[in-house]
Amino acid sequence: MEKVTLKVFGMVCDACESLLKESLEEIDGVESAKASYKAAEVVVAYDPAKTDTEAMEKIIEKEDFSTTAPKNGDSLEEMSLWETLLKLFRNLFGKS
Repeated sequence: MEKVTLKVFGMVCDACESLLKESLEEIDGVESAKASYKAAEVVVAYDPAKTDTEAMEKIIEKEDFSTTAPKNGDSLEEMSLWETLLKLFRNLFGKS
């Protein structure tokens, strides 16, 4: 069993973490996944004989998250929007 940490952009709440965890754990060969929107990452324990990080990245993208950091002005603005929405969510629902 190996562990890998993948950066994930676009998670903004606990529901995002749960969705990503459940989706990744459906991959044959993934033993466990722990996502954190605060750290913008997911830690996956997996059997490299059965799956690889490419399969994990495909699932992450399928769930409308990204494993690629923003590289241009438009993407940076989009990430800023996510941060603003996250702050609004935290203020409305008391999440820290």
